[in-house]
Amino acid sequence: MMFENNFIEVIGIDDPSKFGTGEVDGFCYGRTLGEFLDRSEGLGLLALHSQDIDADFAAVKATGLPAQQRVEFRRQITTPDGKPDEAVVSLGMIMDKELGDASNFLCQQHRPEFIWRKDWQNHENGAVAVDEVVYVTPDLGLLEERWSKLFGMDRVSRVNGGIEADTGCGHVVALTSAQAEARFAAVGLPISYTDKPHGIALQIRVRDIAQTEKVLAENAAKYGRTSKGIAVTPDCAGNTIIEFVQ
Repeated sequence: MMFENNFIEVIGIDDPSKFGTGEVDGFCYGRTLGEFLDRSEGLGLLALHSQDIDADFAAVKATGLPAQQRVEFRRQITTPDGKPDEAVVSLGMIMDKELGDASNFLCQQHRPEFIWRKDWQNHENGAVAVDEVVYVTPDLGLLEERWSKLFGMDRVSRVNGGIEADTGCGHVVALTSAQAEARFAAVGLPISYTDKPHGIALQIRVRDIAQTEKVLAENAAKYGRTSKGIAVTPDCAGNTIIEFVQ
């Protein structure tokens, strides 16, 4: 689901027997996804937008954060005018097993015109951007430290008892379990599969929240009202809370 400055990628596994066929130094992105789905549905890794993967990956390594492989994806495509071309994506893996599913990877789209198309950014529910990705963590300091290294200390702050960081393409938010339960009391939290930090919610900005609610009602989606807007229950959204705000 494409927006102007970020996107949501919905991923399913078609044939897990293919995991590892394109691995790089023992790493396979598909295998990582499969291991996540073995644990639970929900929010997986958060991709961080890069316009210079070499410089950004080197900068991350310089912070001392755990960093792994560079991975290149290439896919032959046919453009809308019928011409053959190639989509190329570079990833820089920055995984930390101690942080569970709150890890990240850098992502540079070398041919962004193939995915950031205006005709893919018009959504019936009026969605225009991912504003927040919300995590639950047993220790706020774990994500505060990581995000300070990733984004800079000046981009990380304490807000209403939680941690927020400005990624440049939206915010990441860390809450304790009690804080998350209070914020999303109207819809309940996703099924918890780990005691480590993990994502629980996406906050989506919309043009007209009345239109968004109309679309939800027409499609029999279960939702409740939060202090910020309306949120779809996690059992209707792949074990993830989807909160809409205007």
